Amino acid sequence: LEIFTLSGGQKQRIAIAATLAMQSRILILDEPTSDLDPVGTQEVLGVLRTLNEQYGWTIVLVEHKIDEVVPWVDRVLLMDAGRVILDAPPRSAFNDLAPWQRLGVSVPQMVELAYALPDIFQDRMPLTVDEAYDALAGTHYAQLLQQHAKQQGDGQASENRNGTANNVLAWEHVSLAYGDKTVLDAVDLVVKPQDWLAIVGANGAGKTSLASLAMGFQAPTAGKVLYDGKAVVTGQISRQAEHMAYLFQAADTMLFTASIEQELTFGVRHQRGRKKQEKMSYNIEQLLDIIDLSSYRQANPFNLSHGQRKRLAIGALLARYPRALILDEPTTGQDEGHARAFLQFLQQLRQHEKLTYIMITHNMDAVARYANRMVVLNNAHIVLDGAPEEVFAHSDELTSYGVLPPPIALLHARLSGGQARRVTLNVDALVRILQSVEALS
Repeated sequence: LEIFTLSGGQKQRIAIAATLAMQSRILILDEPTSDLDPVGTQEVLGVLRTLNEQYGWTIVLVEHKIDEVVPWVDRVLLMDAGRVILDAPPRSAFNDLAPWQRLGVSVPQMVELAYALPDIFQDRMPLTVDEAYDALAGTHYAQLLQQHAKQQGDGQASENRNGTANNVLAWEHVSLAYGDKTVLDAVDLVVKPQDWLAIVGANGAGKTSLASLAMGFQAPTAGKVLYDGKAVVTGQISRQAEHMAYLFQAADTMLFTASIEQELTFGVRHQRGRKKQEKMSYNIEQLLDIIDLSSYRQANPFNLSHGQRKRLAIGALLARYPRALILDEPTTGQDEGHARAFLQFLQQLRQHEKLTYIMITHNMDAVARYANRMVVLNNAHIVLDGAPEEVFAHSDELTSYGVLPPPIALLHARLSGGQARRVTLNVDALVRILQSVEALS
């Protein structure tokens, strides 16, 4: 099997395996799970833990996935501006939330829950869903969640999204194959105006292939793709780019000028309906501020870090004011603060400019916070489609598809005995449910 045919996450696994094959006693890994699906992330972390415990290897792990990583490690270092702010075992690293809050770094959701329900977790800080579940199972809180699940009953689910009217994009019975390998099999999917649709699934599930058909990068083996009711013509990418923009996983391939300012200027000059010259400076200044690269205005893009280049590519796309934006792993390589700032800006832009987003991602926190709809791909088919709070309720099924719900959603599903049709996506929402059900009891 040739490596170039693999997905980004599959290539990442090969790179990790090649590093492990060197059998070094000290491994320094810089975001090794950045392109991996949630289940694959846990598998890699499990291998690293085994190497540490059974073979005595020293592992130094640079990661932004705090919920996933903290349960596996012995020490947590929090850094700012080249200085170590905190160095502690994971169980005590969150005894004081002040440094985390000051730096804008989230703590694990189970830690948030411990602070929200101090009467339950006063003796031990939970780091995993299992630990939180063990503490809550059989308590009054668990009973309230089970009661809430019964109250949900057979309430109305998300509307059927596969109607034909008023669609921005539609995949109609689309199949795609590379040789003997079927990537998509008779897929039907529509995207409505102003949707923020998240496409999730294991590495190699066909997420990027599905999105690439919308830009005309390749032709489906069968079926057709429609944009605004008109068939997408394969190869006419410049025509499609008048309406849609595509952020590639490899953002470097999208950069071609000698400075950041030139990259953004190119996008501004090629907006639909072209803005007036006097508006150009304001737009560029705004974009520089949004992507936090104002101090690098004249810098060569290829002298930037990976995350900075990703931010620049997003800024250049936003400069053109597309109607729809396809985001292929938009948060990869960015720290949490920059990732969240971008997603919040995209949310505001979507509301103000009435844009539509199709986001391919392994970042379930981003899905929970921003997407109004998600689809799950597995074995060339769409297996789940709905609002995130509905889809994440299928926790056992999702795991088999290489997807793990956010920890708080997984905990809610388990405490409700698997009966919840909709689960909460953040700690505050779970606490509100407990308070509302208790008030009605």
